[in-house]
Amino acid sequence: MWWLSLWWIGYGYLLHRWHPQRQRKAPPPGLETPAEQPSPLQVSLVIPARNEAERLPALLEALSKETFPLLEVIVVDDHSTDATREATHAWQERLPFPLHYLSSAGVGKKAALLTGLRAARGEIVITLDADTVPLPGAIETLLRPFTYPNVQMSAAYVRFWNTTAFEKGDFFQRFLLAFQALEMAGILALTAGSWQRGEPITVNGAFLAYRRAAFEQVGGWGEAPHPGGDDELLMQRIYRQRGPQALAFSGAVAETRPAQSWRELWHQRHRWLSKTRYAILPWVRAGLLALGLTHLLFWGLLLFEPKLALLHLGVTGALQAWVIEAGRRAMHLPAFLWLWYPLSQLWYPVYVACLLLIRWRRRFWWRGRWYAR
Repeated sequence: MWWLSLWWIGYGYLLHRWHPQRQRKAPPPGLETPAEQPSPLQVSLVIPARNEAERLPALLEALSKETFPLLEVIVVDDHSTDATREATHAWQERLPFPLHYLSSAGVGKKAALLTGLRAARGEIVITLDADTVPLPGAIETLLRPFTYPNVQMSAAYVRFWNTTAFEKGDFFQRFLLAFQALEMAGILALTAGSWQRGEPITVNGAFLAYRRAAFEQVGGWGEAPHPGGDDELLMQRIYRQRGPQALAFSGAVAETRPAQSWRELWHQRHRWLSKTRYAILPWVRAGLLALGLTHLLFWGLLLFEPKLALLHLGVTGALQAWVIEAGRRAMHLPAFLWLWYPLSQLWYPVYVACLLLIRWRRRFWWRGRWYAR
C-alpha cells in the first residue's frame, strides 16, 4: 500500500504543479512592463476550411458582431467538395472588415494556413478553425497579451461542447459529448497552468494567435512529416528560441465542434497522440506518460488487488475533479456535466487502454482524408 500512496502523491504533485489556480497572477518575468504607448495591433484572422459549408456561417455570423477592428479575415479553402466557397461569398458584404476567399496552394491544414499567412497583411495572425466560434469578447482577450512586446504567442481555452446536439441526443450520444467536455476541461486547465508556470505542455490550434515575425524566425512548425502540429510544434519552437516569456495564456474562450461518434473521437485522439513523437520539450512526453501509467495501473491492481483498484480509481478521480472544475469554470461549461463524471471516471481506464492500442495504428482519418502517422 505504501508504494501506491507514493504514486498518488506523485500524481497529485503533477496536477498541483500545473493547476491554473496555483500559478502567480502577475505576468511572468520579462513581461511586467507593457509598451508605454502601444500602437493599434494590425491583426489578420486566417480560417482554414475543408467542407465547412454548414458550420462556417455560424463563425462568420459571430465575426459580424465583432467589435475589435480586424484588418482582414481570410478563409482558405482546402479543396472542399461542398459549398464552402459559396458560404464564404455570401458573407462578404455583411462583415465590418474585408473578407477574402483563397484556395489552398497545397493539401492539408498546414498548407491552407501557409497560404493564408503568405497573403495576410497583419503583424499578428489569429488562426481559427472553421467549426470554432469565439465567445463574445474572446478575440480582444486573446490579443491583450501582445501589449507586452516579449509575447510572441497567445493561447486560449477551446471548449468541446454543443448544447443543441446534447439536448437532441440519446443517452449514449449525451455521454460521448459530456465525456469530451469534461476531458478537455481538465486538459486545458492543465495547459493554462503549465503555460503560466513556464512549462507549456500543449496548445489548441483551433483558436490561437502569434506574431507573424516569430513564425518566420523559428521556421514555422518545421519539417515534421505530420499533417497536424501547426499548434504544438510551433509553440515548442518559439519556446526553445524565445523562452517562457514569449508565451501567454490569455484566458479567452471559444467553442468548437466535438466529435460526433466514437470512431471520429478515436481518429482525432490518434492524430493528437501521434504528434508527440516530434516533441522537443522533455516535460511534454513525461506528462503524457504519467497520465497514461496512472490509469493503466488500475488494470494491474484489478487483477491482483480489486479493492485497491477501486480505491485507486477514487483517489485519481478526486484529484482530476479538482483540475476539471477549474477548467469548467474558466470555459463557462454547465454544472450539470458533473452528473456524468462518475460514469466518465469508470470509463476512463478503458479509454486510456484503447488509446494505447490505437497509438500503434499506422493511419488515421481527418477531414475526409487518410493520413499516415
